[in-house]
Amino acid sequence: MDLMSISQGWMEMIIQEMENEYYMIKQEDHAVLSGVFASMLTTDSEILSACETHDRAWRELDEVPVWNDLAEAPYSFLNYPVAVKLIHYRHGIDEIEKQSTYAALLHSLHYTKLTGQERETEKWFHDEELRRQERLQQLQPQKEPEKDTALLRLVDSLSLFFCMHLPGEKSYENAAQGLEPLASVRPEFREELTGTWTAEDTFQFHPALFKQTFDIHVPVYIVSKEKARNHGLAGAWKQSQPENRVIRIRGGK
Repeated sequence: MDLMSISQGWMEMIIQEMENEYYMIKQEDHAVLSGVFASMLTTDSEILSACETHDRAWRELDEVPVWNDLAEAPYSFLNYPVAVKLIHYRHGIDEIEKQSTYAALLHSLHYTKLTGQERETEKWFHDEELRRQERLQQLQPQKEPEKDTALLRLVDSLSLFFCMHLPGEKSYENAAQGLEPLASVRPEFREELTGTWTAEDTFQFHPALFKQTFDIHVPVYIVSKEKARNHGLAGAWKQSQPENRVIRIRGGK
């Protein structure tokens, strides 16, 4: 299997290339899964909203996947035009700010951590978002945005892991994702978070991040390569229906 995504990055969709098809997952579906993980760790409605909507920026782009002629594959975040991504980042945060200024603040902090500053467009985005962050932080000085952004980054990483890898395929290591130590989210945990498959469709985190066992659902669109060749990627995508990948997350010790 060729993964067209990694744990830190953004793209039009999360794509796994198989021998005869593409497994495609919408960014917003991944974000909803992030919200599911967050709901097991907090009851704060604004943080939950931030987690489950953090990929609002990709709603329009996910409507129709785009073919990359040079790579002979669908565009992924590895090669999606940076300027287009940044415009959608800004638009997505603008849309969320209309609903929740705190969720928008967390999104802005999250995106600026993931965006470089090497290109002029990246510098522009970073500077504009720093101004937004300063303005929004003044509206809620009692909040702890850095701590809450660490939670957003954690659940984003967990969701991406299950969207990017087939069940039973790979173990999870929090440190390998470039994230803050787990203690920044859960102070009682001093060791780094890892996770392993205990069965083909069952996963266990160590230490026990979640108190109870629950199921997660990942909508996966399976797009035939043959159909993509015959009808175009957009046409093959529109003909596909999502399959529900169910994974059980073990809680407790």
